[in-house]
Amino acid sequence: MPVLLAVLISGTAFARAPITSIAAVRDLAPEMAEKGQPVRVEGQVLWVHPTGNGFFLRGGEVSIYVRQPRGGPAYSRFSPGEMVRVEGVSNKGFFSPSIYADSVELVGSEPLPEARPFHDFEFFSATIDCDWVWVAGRIVSMRVYSGGTGGENITLAVQHNNSMLDVQIPQTEGAEEKVAELMFSRIRFNAVAGTQFNMNRQVVGRTFFVNSVDDFEVIDDYKPRKGLRVLPIHELMRSGENDRLPVGTHGLVSHVEGKHIYLRGEEACIKVTARAVPDVVVGDYVELEGFVRPLPISPEFLAREVRVVGHREPPLPVAMEVDEALRHKWDYFPATDLNQELVEIEALLVDVGESFGLSTGERERTLLCRHNTYLFEAKLPAHVEIEGGLKPGATLRLTGICNLTRSEERRWRLYIDWFWIQLRGAGDVEILVPAPWWTAARLLWVLGIGLGVLALALVWVGLLHRTVEKQTGIIGDKIEREAILDERQRIARELHDNLEQGLAGMAIQLRGSQRLLELNMKRRLESIACALRLAGGNTELKNHLEGAATEVEQDAAKNRRAIEVVQGMLAHCSEESRSSILDLRGGLLERMDLPAALRAALEPLAEECGARLVVSVEGEPRRLKKVAERNLLLIAKEAATNAARHAKPSTLSVELVFADDVLSLRIVDDGQGFAVDHLPKAGRFGLQGMHERINQLNGSIQIKSALDKGTAVGLNIPSTKEWELD
Repeated sequence: MPVLLAVLISGTAFARAPITSIAAVRDLAPEMAEKGQPVRVEGQVLWVHPTGNGFFLRGGEVSIYVRQPRGGPAYSRFSPGEMVRVEGVSNKGFFSPSIYADSVELVGSEPLPEARPFHDFEFFSATIDCDWVWVAGRIVSMRVYSGGTGGENITLAVQHNNSMLDVQIPQTEGAEEKVAELMFSRIRFNAVAGTQFNMNRQVVGRTFFVNSVDDFEVIDDYKPRKGLRVLPIHELMRSGENDRLPVGTHGLVSHVEGKHIYLRGEEACIKVTARAVPDVVVGDYVELEGFVRPLPISPEFLAREVRVVGHREPPLPVAMEVDEALRHKWDYFPATDLNQELVEIEALLVDVGESFGLSTGERERTLLCRHNTYLFEAKLPAHVEIEGGLKPGATLRLTGICNLTRSEERRWRLYIDWFWIQLRGAGDVEILVPAPWWTAARLLWVLGIGLGVLALALVWVGLLHRTVEKQTGIIGDKIEREAILDERQRIARELHDNLEQGLAGMAIQLRGSQRLLELNMKRRLESIACALRLAGGNTELKNHLEGAATEVEQDAAKNRRAIEVVQGMLAHCSEESRSSILDLRGGLLERMDLPAALRAALEPLAEECGARLVVSVEGEPRRLKKVAERNLLLIAKEAATNAARHAKPSTLSVELVFADDVLSLRIVDDGQGFAVDHLPKAGRFGLQGMHERINQLNGSIQIKSALDKGTAVGLNIPSTKEWELD
């Protein structure tokens, strides 16, 4: 157990032992470096960040970046060459591992080490990050940056062989002026090779960090032994010419933009970059001294000296005609005579946009133009306003500097791909023909509005068509209903004039027959009574006459009962006939729903017997097919009629219940009631009719009644889906 504990303690101590070699920190995998391994190293400061938040530290042949902890003291107190001891923790860094310093202690100072040469093939190398190298090249341009993560610095573009390098020096007092004096000179300097990277920790470029402008050593500040060689523009950089030697040229100024001068020579034009803003104007004839810088189409001149030797008329622009001949010339011959030339061209404006000018560093207005059948771009500073405005469709005359572009697909020799024109100002744009009012945008608007109106018209026609169809249907239904009502009225009249009148006549005849039977019985009984008085003491005759009188009374009772049955049947038929006629003549259900029809149909019956009518409805009423509503109404009317005419009720109640798929109807009275098992024959026809009607609806009927306890007729339809209206 003690041995195991000792092993664990020693292993923990070993795991957290500080790293003492810069090379060992650089060799850490990003995942291990991110864990914050303790670091204690010594080395020499190579370069201090202008903001003081870090420095490059060299130990042996390897260097690393040391970061300032958040809230810690700035490292601007240290200087290149000083020896320091750094304690902190490792960090994965953005490209290679770095150190977060907890403390930095000054331990001495030594001269900076000798740097190794930088080679072109190392430009995208991932193995030289933070290396101490020396570089030689020609200063091409300078930009001053203030603030930001890079602090105040001067960034130079230095041409090294065929590569353009970014070189950064701190912005100190007098540094800008010293760089301006060195502009276009070939220099040598020591620097830290920094790495430009993306967030995937991949190399995308290189930046060289120099401690001071005083570290620049001029290596070509000399004159040729035979004096300065002066050549016309079209002979610069020809075979046998050394581009590292200063050379002279001359030409007529066609445009001046800041430090840039555009010259027209005898057979070619050139763009000139001066060290300072030159004191020249368009029309000046100038002589230049400087260096030639190769570019993809034609060279650029880096002028260290600009001398005005005369003034002439401002150069006229060259009329440019883009046609098949020019395209053929560009495709088969490396003709560059129009590159950097002042040209004039007429074109139709197709579109106007904005872009960021890579050459100017400012926002530019881009004019997409068409000349004959060819499209090209003209660029104008965004702040320049054109009188009358630039609107697509206008015909323009453009004057500006022509810039040819090289084909990137055929790189084995020079092929001219196309061109664009740099406009100098508002005067370079002349509107020959204003844009027509009928622009593509307005045409689209009009077409859109027209299509919208057409769509609305179609929608309106569709709605009108639907409305007409609906109204036509309504009119057709109305006509059909009127025709049906007329036919029903005709049938009702026929029934009333024939069947109803016939039934009424039969009832009258039955009443007459009943009276004749009663009269005949009375006469026969009177004759038998007279005969009994005349019989005297004849007992046998008296018995016979008394028997005859009994037979007459029995026959009369039979005939009376038979006639009453027939009268009941006639009354039922008459009632059914009147109900049918009422329904044919446009019954209640034609004008109202079932609850209202029940109230309207039963109120006269209640008033007839002096009873109070109570109608109650539960659930949400819904319409049923006519046959269902008619049968329910007739059953209720039959039950109420029986109560009103025979039960003498004081209250007549109707309860109608609408459930999900069930309908129930109850007609209750508080009249004298009857014995259900001893129902009179005359009432059996009504009960039979109620049963037949409810059977048509696949329902059931239940009748409860007792003497002096009233009557309740209950109807129940278990499913109304078959009878509901669609």
